[in-house]
Amino acid sequence: MWIVVSQGLSSGKVIDDIGEKLGLCGEEWHRRNERENSVQIYNLLKTRRFVLLLDDLWKKVNLSEIGVPHPSRENGCKIAFTTRSLDVCGQMGVDRKLVEAQRLNWNWGY
Repeated sequence: MWIVVSQGLSSGKVIDDIGEKLGLCGEEWHRRNERENSVQIYNLLKTRRFVLLLDDLWKKVNLSEIGVPHPSRENGCKIAFTTRSLDVCGQMGVDRKLVEAQRLNWNWGY
């Protein structure tokens, strides 16, 4: 799943975006609160292997709050994210596997 988490985006919007990608956003979804929806996401994702890309992070995202199980060898799940901030990398617990993208030169980027 690819979820854009731009500056100022709320956890509720991230939960809704994940729910939409998982096909959970029906009438009942919109009647429940964020916490109930994040629990539904968690219950579904804990039974699956998944890859989640959180694009354009500006601050730490609490995975538990948005219903995403923490990746482990046992569950085979992967989470990647993009950010411009090394501080966010540290807040998200990245201590290795950090890939810093280099800017394209003008000719390659145009």
